[in-house]
Amino acid sequence: MQILVQDEAQFTMLMQAVTDVNAVNICTAAALTWLLHDIIVTLEQEAQTVWWARWTFTKSAYLFLRYFNIFALALLVAGDTRYDVSLKL
Repeated sequence: MQILVQDEAQFTMLMQAVTDVNAVNICTAAALTWLLHDIIVTLEQEAQTVWWARWTFTKSAYLFLRYFNIFALALLVAGDTRYDVSLKL
């Protein structure tokens, strides 16, 4: 990868962009970790109260939103942690 930087201002902008992307990636990984921790800690209680209850819209929405976020965050972590930076300055 070769990035041509014409002046110091562009280099500063490039470094800020790389730093911002890295911060977002770290926050996304932290959110995924926190969500997995919460699911593991509350799994027994959830199984007793939610899984065996009759199917309703509320139960469906709860399960979808609770477990969809795992896949969404995992895809973000997997997709956004690569270092293929291509910026045209």
